[in-house]
Formats: sequence, C-alpha cells, structure tokens
Amino acid sequence: MSQQQAVAKPRRDVEALLLLVALGIGIGASAMVSLDRNEALGSGFWFQAGTLTILAAGFHVVLRLRASYADPVILPIVVALNGLGIAMIQSLDAATGTDAGANQLKWTAVSVLIAAAVLWFLKDHRVLRRYTFISLAVSAVLLILPLVPGVSAGDINGASVWIRLGPLQFQPGEIVKITLGIFFAGYLSTHRDLILLAGRKVGPLQFPRVKDMGPMVTAWAASVGVLVFQHDLGMSILFFGLFMVMIYVATSRVTWVLLGLVLMAAGGYAAARIFPHVGLRFDSWLNAFDPAVY
Repeated sequence: MSQQQAVAKPRRDVEALLLLVALGIGIGASAMVSLDRNEALGSGFWFQAGTLTILAAGFHVVLRLRASYADPVILPIVVALNGLGIAMIQSLDAATGTDAGANQLKWTAVSVLIAAAVLWFLKDHRVLRRYTFISLAVSAVLLILPLVPGVSAGDINGASVWIRLGPLQFQPGEIVKITLGIFFAGYLSTHRDLILLAGRKVGPLQFPRVKDMGPMVTAWAASVGVLVFQHDLGMSILFFGLFMVMIYVATSRVTWVLLGLVLMAAGGYAAARIFPHVGLRFDSWLNAFDPAVY
C-alpha cells in the first residue's frame, strides 16, 4: 500500500486575499485618523492609500515570480502592521504639529524596493551560509557603534541606540536584526543535529544537554550586553526573541522556548530593578489607565 507524498503548492492567491484584508486594516486606520481631523478624506490620504497599495501589489508580484512557494502570511502581516504604525504616527502628528507620517511612508517605499531587489537578485538564499560568521562580526560592530564617541547620538529617552552620520540619524540595531537573523539561520542549519542531542528528561519535556546550551547562553549574554551598555530593554528582548523563534523552528522543541523565557524573565526583572527608565516603562504598562503613572 503506497503512501502519497504531499506536494507543496504555491499559495499566492491566498496571499492576495490576505493582502486585501491587510490593506483594508492599515488604510482604514489612516482614514479614521484623517476623518477625526477633517470632514472629508483629502488628497494626502488618497496618495498614501494608493502608494501602500502599489507597494504591496508590486512586492506580491515579485513573490509570484521569484518565490512562489513562500509563506503567504508574512507579507500581509507586515502590510497590516506597517499600515497601523503609519496611522498611529499620523495620530501623534495631529497632536505635535509634525509630519512624521509622511516620512514613514517614504521609508516604507525605500524598504519595499530594497526587499524586492534582494528577492529578485538573490536567486538562492543558501549562499548566505557562507557569510554566517561574517554576519556575526558585522552585528557586533553595529551594536558597538552607538557607544563610540563621535558617532554616537548620545542618550535619547534613556537609551544609547542611535548614531549620527552627517544629516542622518538612525539605529544600527535595525540592521542588526537582519545580520543576526542570517547568523542564527546559518548556525542552526549547520549545528542542528548537535542541538537536537537529547539530555535529561523531566516528565514529558526533553531538555538539552548543558554543554549544548552554548548558543542560547551566548544569545542571552549578547542581549544582556545590549541592555547593560545601551539601556534598551526592547531591542534586547527582540534579539533574544528572534533567536528563540529560530531555534524552535530548527528543533521543534518547546523546552528551548521554556528555557529562553526563564532567561528573558530573569533579565527583564533585573533590568526593571537596576535601570529606572526600564522600571518606569513596566509601571506604565502595568498601570496604563492611571493618570498619575502613565
């Protein structure tokens, strides 16, 4: 009796439908913000709606041509979150008299064009394995830059995560998200079998051997380093969370996630006790409806 193997199918049509929903969420949010300030939707709103639609549709076409078997959910999620983010920024613009929403739309277009170019010209993503440890080195340099005199933009809202290059000011940590992702993917694809070696079993959970926990301990130490020297809890959690997600995808073991959550909780608690601005953020989140706190 023969078993039929499941054949992967491109799900770009599913992605197209989800994109309609995602665009509706983002554009709808901007419409509510605009109508809260004006009686009718102006030309600026329609320009933004058209730009977001063209960008999403264009990237969808690139996926159809270059990565037809890609996950159909990722792009719609990005489009929805980006649209909501622009709407939130526009809401703040109304209160501060700025125009940061338009600037965010501009950088959205730049980002989509760069992503489309990478997808178009990088025909085989596996070549990135050659740059596994180069990506790690680049990540380390970028993380150190905000601490280098002459380049650092100094403390902003209690965190040292910005650098200034001429008229430009940005967070190198945003690039580190990509370079660390390349490193984690390359490392885990090469050392997956080692990480999967069984250790002690506690009830239904199979824990890894202590000597095989080096990657997680290293990632945790790097995240704590970002927290200690740059005072940025959000970026620290994001880096460590990225590693946890990727190691779960590589191993499918819940125990890695549990160990990571324990380490993350310990680091977060220590940060809240040591750094006042981190503790203040926890208090604001826990007491969001208390005017005396938030």
